[in-house]
Amino acid sequence: MPDIFQKVEDGRVFEAIEIGGDILLLAAPLEKERWGRIEELAKESIGKHRATLEALAH
Repeated sequence: MPDIFQKVEDGRVFEAIEIGGDILLLAAPLEKERWGRIEELAKESIGKHRATLEALAH
């Protein structure tokens, strides 16, 4: 996450979405169609890289 170690502006809003047990934080607001596309691409990417992501988590 690019903002994880940076101070976040007051009033900045993030949306959290859960995909297959993983949580993504995205700067808000996003329109419904864009949310759907982000979810679709995230599911695909997480599926392709699940083993690597799990190895990094340990």
